[in-house]
Amino acid sequence: MGVYTLCFRKSGLGPWHAAAIISTGSLIVFAPVYFLTHLPHLLDVPWQELVFQASIQGGGSGLIALAAYAIAVRKLGSTRGSAFTSLVPALATLIAVPVLGELPDMISILGILCVSCGVALASGALDRSST
Repeated sequence: MGVYTLCFRKSGLGPWHAAAIISTGSLIVFAPVYFLTHLPHLLDVPWQELVFQASIQGGGSGLIALAAYAIAVRKLGSTRGSAFTSLVPALATLIAVPVLGELPDMISILGILCVSCGVALASGALDRSST
């Protein structure tokens, strides 16, 4: 992620253009390998499921997440923008509570608190000199 962040900042590309380039490159590299190793299993899956999964994973978590990250880097700077990627596992754990009914254990809660404090410090949210 660090290489992407620095390359994006230096490239001058817009967030959506950069996300499209990364997504297309990943598709070109990964799709042949995936089809060669999983083709028999893919033939058993209904085409509607394949389209749904491709749109959610490719469009949602792929294209939109990369563009949102690039927008954050552009607006906040590379250091502050990249700090927020550390929140992804913490947010996924918190979303799992209402969506999946899973309760995090004490170690996970402590991890969420530590990561949240680290992101707040790295982003300057707790910096009193900037106010």
